[in-house]
Amino acid sequence: MKISLILFFCTFLLLSCSKKIDLTIDIEQLKNDGVIVLEKNKSLKIVNDEKALISKINLKNPVNSNHWRHPNFNFQNLVPHTYFDGNFSTIKKAYKFKKSKENTYRKNIIKTNNKIVYVDDFSNLYILDEDLNLIVRFQIYKKRLFKKYSLKFSITSNDNFVYIADNLGSVMAFDLINLKMVWKTELGVPLLSNMVFYKKNLFVTNSNGKIFSLGSLNGKVNWSYETGSAGTSSHKAYQLAIANDMLIFSNNFANIYCIDLKKQNLSWRLTLERKGNYSDVSFLELSGLVIENNNLFLSSNFGSILKVDIQTGKNIWSNTSSSNILPIINKNTVVLVNKNGIFNIFNKATGKILFQKNLLEILKFNKIKLKNTEVSNLFFASNTIYVLTNTGFIFQINTLDLNSITYFKTSKILKSNLVMSDGSIYFISNNKIYKI
Repeated sequence: MKISLILFFCTFLLLSCSKKIDLTIDIEQLKNDGVIVLEKNKSLKIVNDEKALISKINLKNPVNSNHWRHPNFNFQNLVPHTYFDGNFSTIKKAYKFKKSKENTYRKNIIKTNNKIVYVDDFSNLYILDEDLNLIVRFQIYKKRLFKKYSLKFSITSNDNFVYIADNLGSVMAFDLINLKMVWKTELGVPLLSNMVFYKKNLFVTNSNGKIFSLGSLNGKVNWSYETGSAGTSSHKAYQLAIANDMLIFSNNFANIYCIDLKKQNLSWRLTLERKGNYSDVSFLELSGLVIENNNLFLSSNFGSILKVDIQTGKNIWSNTSSSNILPIINKNTVVLVNKNGIFNIFNKATGKILFQKNLLEILKFNKIKLKNTEVSNLFFASNTIYVLTNTGFIFQINTLDLNSITYFKTSKILKSNLVMSDGSIYFISNNKIYKI
């Protein structure tokens, strides 16, 4: 007992005499990092989600595209660095459609032949001009057919035709010149992937993991290939992209397939591995599949971002990142953000993390409540990286000075993809489409 008491008092004296560790934050350094400081005397938790091996990234000059024929720009999902001459606080035009309803599916918008095209929650197909004046509204289904369901429409286009696939199991073509439906094909099972137009054919995957090739002129099925399904899952498990006659698609078993369209055979298959405690396969969500040259880039909530050779299926590199947001591919880097605000820049050749920042920590530091706040989108425009949240916060990161980060809040919550064309951005928020 005496020995125990002696040891206790010795330990107490050592702890009492120990030098205190200074855990305060360097506020001036935070300012230099681009954080707007609201309360100078308030200390922060130390954030570990940071790395800065580079201070800027070099981009190709912004492009000024006059079309946007797929929700992610093209059949490779390769979103470009675009020119943008506006800002989110200035609305150039807006068009209010009838109404909207609660819908878990994000809407698709495209721009083709100077026309803006989208479908609302009530199956109304809208064709607008560039200034958002209504050209025609066409109702696809009667209300009784979908009264109890949320509708999902995938849209793509080629020249004078718009193609639409939906979760009621139909694919259809609409003539933009004569403003009428020209064909409709019933496939019977919900179509959940994005749809791609490639060399006069359409490609789309259903909830059973079955991919279809249809002729764009008449909607007839050319062929189909079934991979199976793991049962109920997120529609984000079904993704699709094409490049160099290689068709890449996924199913909800976490399998990625490649079909050689020239040879008409299965070229390779790979299965995504789960990292640690990441999601069960029934909750699989993938980013869009992005193809640049002969390389496939994808991320998922299984905890990895991958670069894969599309000719062989060989994994070139992988790194830790749990995200279902589309990665943006640049000259030498890959940029990705996840729903928790972890912003990463990877070396495109090696996969090494060059820059990392927790964007939501900036809001927390400024005493902004983050209840239900998640990052939902990422894009590049005029040498600025924009990161958007589901609660209206928009971060702006200067590509020439990555520590220059600002943010603001808008009341317009994104409910669609973005269309970036001719210096403007189009998007849907609630029951309005905006041009900024």
